[in-house]
Amino acid sequence: MNLKILSLRHFQVFKAALVLSAMAVAAEGPQAPSGAGKDASVARAFEFVVTGMRQEHAKLASGLCRFSGRLVQDFPETPERNLDGPIAGLLALDHGKLRFDITRPDFIVDRRSVRAGAKTGAVVGQTIPGVSTRRFADDLVRTTFWHSDNDVATIMQTRDVASRRNAEYVDIWGITLYSQLAIERQYTFEDLCEQIVEFGKREGAAVAGLDSPVWTLSWLAPAASKDEVWQTTWILRVDTQRGFTPRLYRCQSTLSPKGRKLLAGGTVRSAAEGQAAEKVKELLEAGGDRPFLEWENETDWAQVDGVWVPTRHASRVFR
Repeated sequence: MNLKILSLRHFQVFKAALVLSAMAVAAEGPQAPSGAGKDASVARAFEFVVTGMRQEHAKLASGLCRFSGRLVQDFPETPERNLDGPIAGLLALDHGKLRFDITRPDFIVDRRSVRAGAKTGAVVGQTIPGVSTRRFADDLVRTTFWHSDNDVATIMQTRDVASRRNAEYVDIWGITLYSQLAIERQYTFEDLCEQIVEFGKREGAAVAGLDSPVWTLSWLAPAASKDEVWQTTWILRVDTQRGFTPRLYRCQSTLSPKGRKLLAGGTVRSAAEGQAAEKVKELLEAGGDRPFLEWENETDWAQVDGVWVPTRHASRVFR
């Protein structure tokens, strides 16, 4: 099985590829939820889907996942930030315990440039394109993190969230649900499930495709203020008949009422509004008033030993 991750950042600003092979061992888990009819409220439909995802997630008790691929990071305006090279690693799970290793292109410290800093005990140095390896382990009591840049293993006598963040670890079953922000904040799979349930209670939440296996959940993040020119919509597609597996998670922006007014040539009352109006027109002159993607994750799945596991994953970021 192959898991391929592809990222694209705003018109070829960032691209990455990752391939993963996985094995899973089934654990005894709860059955798919029942009792949520297709005429249920939107909030109940959200809860139905999340309950199914939780139950299927619980079945992945142990397994081994190996991944490899390539990362290409391309910033045309700032080429000094570009990276290009292979990715490889593994993830081992054993009833809550885990080991996660990843080797990838990165900016590393140029040891020839290291010198004493202004503060006592501090050192400073320049970074250069290179390759880094990160290793993270959690035995349910303590965590261990090792980074090739300093060749030091940090052992925490607690389950340290910061180490997970530094390792850029994500829950493999919930990989579709992870935005870059979720990775940085180290949300757990359960955190993300709770958020989706709450989104289903928002005004503007909707469910489509109830007559098909794949349900589409969507919710709107309204403009933060009347002066915002964008509003954001999230779309989550879940296959309710194939392991409640999340297939697509997309974030897209559209013009807010204020943005539509500016695009139509409405009255500009301030310099800030004038700049916003120009930006709106610049971004939308080619496509008109149509949604544009912020980011999207797309995942293919297969059943292994009775457990649904991801076999291909594509993550695209447009900024």
